[in-house]
Amino acid sequence: MKTKVLVADDDMTAVQLLHDVLEITVKDMAVERALSPQAFWAKAAAVDGRNPWHIIFLSIEYIGERPETFLDRLREVNPEVRPKIVLTGMQADFDACPEDIRQLPLLSKPYSLDGFEDLVKKICG
Repeated sequence: MKTKVLVADDDMTAVQLLHDVLEITVKDMAVERALSPQAFWAKAAAVDGRNPWHIIFLSIEYIGERPETFLDRLREVNPEVRPKIVLTGMQADFDACPEDIRQLPLLSKPYSLDGFEDLVKKICG
C-alpha cells in the first residue's frame, strides 16, 4: 500500500527536499502538494471529512495571522487531518504559537534526517 503524503509549503526548495528525503525513507509513496494556504484548505475540505493522507507536512506559515483559530478552523473543515499533521518551519516561529498548536510535532528548519524516519513511522502508524 502506498503511503500518501501531503506537503503544504510554498517554499519549493523545502518541498523538493522533503520529497527527496521521503523517497529515501518511505519506499512506496504518493506525494501531493499544496503550494499555498488556500490550496491546503481546499484539499482538506475537498475530501468530505475523510483523511486520505498518512502524513501531512504543513508549513507553520500556513497557520495564518490568527494562529489561535487555526485548530478550530481545522476541526470545522476536516477534523480527521489533525493527528496526521507535522508542522515545518523555524523553531522560533513554533515557540511563538499558542500552546495547543505547540502540541503538534515540529520538523524544524534546517531539516535533519536524525529522527525523521521515526517521526514518519509514528505519525503514519
